[in-house]
Amino acid sequence: MRLLAFFGQCGGDIDGLQAVFAEDHAKAVMTVQYEGLSAQEVPPGISTSIPTDVSKWFSSFTRHIMNPVITLYVGPERVKFHAYEDTLCQISFFSAGLRGNFKEAAEKVISLPEDDPSHVSALIEYLCTGNYTCMYDPASAPLQEGSNAPVGDIRQGLFHIGVHVIAAKYDCPVLDAMATKNFETVVTELDSINALRLWQAAYADDLRLPSRKRDLELYCDGRGLVAWVKFLFAEHKGEMEKTMMDYPALSCDLLQIAVSED
Repeated sequence: MRLLAFFGQCGGDIDGLQAVFAEDHAKAVMTVQYEGLSAQEVPPGISTSIPTDVSKWFSSFTRHIMNPVITLYVGPERVKFHAYEDTLCQISFFSAGLRGNFKEAAEKVISLPEDDPSHVSALIEYLCTGNYTCMYDPASAPLQEGSNAPVGDIRQGLFHIGVHVIAAKYDCPVLDAMATKNFETVVTELDSINALRLWQAAYADDLRLPSRKRDLELYCDGRGLVAWVKFLFAEHKGEMEKTMMDYPALSCDLLQIAVSED
């Protein structure tokens, strides 16, 4: 769209577009061609030095890649990442450190020892592209009871919880909403007991069950969240007792759902 708008400003034809680029190119060529010559050797009206505002000739992408590159050391193992400063400075935490009176601004280095590298990677990818890639190893997923088959996508759900945590920590609400939606998509496809275990992990990181009625109907193969909770209380009493002891906020929400109308 930006290219079309620019094309329109050039008269709407190829000749107009070529003229604009030719003019800018000619300015740069003349500047270089006559640089270093004496005033008598340079034709009238030609500058002999590179203009200070040359950056205005560059595209927004070119200006972006001219930005300082920041090194991030993430996690206890200090996994190294590189990112452009203006990319990171979309987040107020990084902007304050890199553009304030701090050593990070001078050294262009940030340490995040408490964060998970895969979740920070998702944050940076989101800042660059508006989305993120789920990173998990299916081979490391736990196996279903009495089977060699892995539990379907439970590790994928855990990854989205981690992205939710990093988004909340660095005040990135759009990424937080994206991670929450991705998590709910995964958890609705799990069997009942593993969905409960994934929600236990979610509540440990302050991610809550949906409250909208239309969201409640997504659970357990279309049976709805109410039917799922009632099934858990009927068929998995031991796990529900553990939930009530270890995850009181989750158990309270589950009880409220259990007594609600279908």
